[in-house]
Amino acid sequence: MSDSSWEAGARRTTKDGCLLALSPEPVMTGERAVDVNTWIRRKTDGWLDLQHGNLLFGAEFSLMFFSLSLLSIGFLGFGLMFAVGPDHLGNWDWEAPLFMLVGNL
Repeated sequence: MSDSSWEAGARRTTKDGCLLALSPEPVMTGERAVDVNTWIRRKTDGWLDLQHGNLLFGAEFSLMFFSLSLLSIGFLGFGLMFAVGPDHLGNWDWEAPLFMLVGNL
């Protein structure tokens, strides 16, 4: 298959499976293509590897999930604990925050 036969929305079936072209051919602007964020790691005629091993992207992604887990433990776990309140002996029920902590881990 040549690259010129691909159009946006074109579907092809190969021995590996079904392929779908998602974007049209690039428009010639006369400007030089630049990868400012260094997203492209490997590029061949049939493969484009994005974000493989980018430390900044990985750190931002993991910090996003870490902050979401802290928020869920704080609001859901401790919120449920404080909403239920202490039992008749004055002891707090720590099951909800502990379940949230173990679930997030």
